[in-house]
Amino acid sequence: MIHVEKIPVKNKKKEVVRIAVYCRVSKNVEEQRSSLNIQIAYFKELSNKVIEID
Repeated sequence: MIHVEKIPVKNKKKEVVRIAVYCRVSKNVEEQRSSLNIQIAYFKELSNKVIEID
């Protein structure tokens, strides 16, 4: 009888995605700081959707 051995496929290397974000405001006033915080929160949430970040 022939013996067949199944060799499992090795996992593929995970793809690393590099993210660079540029957030800015023009003046140091409360409205602008709020806008900056919104921009930062948006990009943090977006980056959390990526599996691996470098």
